[in-house]
Amino acid sequence: MAARVDPRPRLLAARRLLRSPDPVARIAAGAPAVLRRARGGSSPSARAIVTRAQAALADLLVTTARRLRLRPPIAVSWSGSLLDVADYRAGVWRAARQRGLVLTPRPPRESAVQAALGLARAHSRGRAR
Repeated sequence: MAARVDPRPRLLAARRLLRSPDPVARIAAGAPAVLRRARGGSSPSARAIVTRAQAALADLLVTTARRLRLRPPIAVSWSGSLLDVADYRAGVWRAARQRGLVLTPRPPRESAVQAALGLARAHSRGRAR
């Protein structure tokens, strides 16, 4: 009979993390390590976390494209340390395509802040970028 692992220490650690100052940043700081473990193949739980994260980003892409009534193909770009990892990013695009989104990934031409500012300005003038 296999020894049973007590889940309470992990639950307590998770609770402490969530109640700590700036928990989102602290959780995000662990993402590169989870990605490394998933890519190494030694951790099925890390692989599951990465797959769920890619699916969540794909869901956001699909929801945003539908709400904005964008016509395919939809040009997408990226920003951030995880999306700078080509195979992680490819997994997001693959998950979005599996959800029916026709997209055309394009490398960033400017920072995310500059791009958002440009979109806001174009929107305020009544035209999409």
